Amino acid sequence: MPLSPPTLAAVTRYWAGFFGCPAATFKVPGVYVLPHAELEEYRGIYCLQREAVTLVSVPPGQIGYWRARLAPLGADALTDAPAVARQLGVSPAQVIGPAALAYASALRPLPTAGTRLLTALDEEAHAALKAACGPLEWAHGGSEFELLPLAGRFVRGKLVALAGYEPWGEQIAHIAIVTHPAHRGHGYGAEAVSLLAETAIARGMIAQYRTLYANTPSLRLGASLGLVPFAKSLAIRLGP
Repeated sequence: MPLSPPTLAAVTRYWAGFFGCPAATFKVPGVYVLPHAELEEYRGIYCLQREAVTLVSVPPGQIGYWRARLAPLGADALTDAPAVARQLGVSPAQVIGPAALAYASALRPLPTAGTRLLTALDEEAHAALKAACGPLEWAHGGSEFELLPLAGRFVRGKLVALAGYEPWGEQIAHIAIVTHPAHRGHGYGAEAVSLLAETAIARGMIAQYRTLYANTPSLRLGASLGLVPFAKSLAIRLGP
């Protein structure tokens, strides 16, 4: 199922604002190199590709420099991170992605037995999951206890998966998910995401799910819930 027209319009408006361009830009194929708008002081490049439109946010004052290097990129450039790195003259280690961006304003929800929203009484369980995941994994998918609502999957009273969201703009709920290392491969993360996304949608938000294309299980998770692909993204960290 494609995104509904209102959802597609809202998502397009958000990304147009992020890049500082008209929403109509998404209707005209091409590579658009623009100065940072939402990213402000970020020392890097952020690329978003939807069909034949590629938007690239770069540091102000470097438009001409990067435009000359990005203009030759083809329509499928963001699927090949090493090729992008070569074209831009950066190390592959500086390239993060490509990542898939998917959205939903309605879901195919999963059964929620054992899954519920966290309350103030779950702070200790939250801290235990954070410790089990470690700093790096938590930085990639963990949500802090203060950022309610949080959806958790419990197994025999133990919190084994946690989903939360961060508001992006007025309508986007950017979902994060983390699963206990000893409890992966059982679908617990998907159940937590399902409840969290339903909660966000009930609050008038649009669920956003982002994951690396290299993370096949995570891609399957989003697809199983009915999240609809919208675009792919690539982030490039620049040195001094």
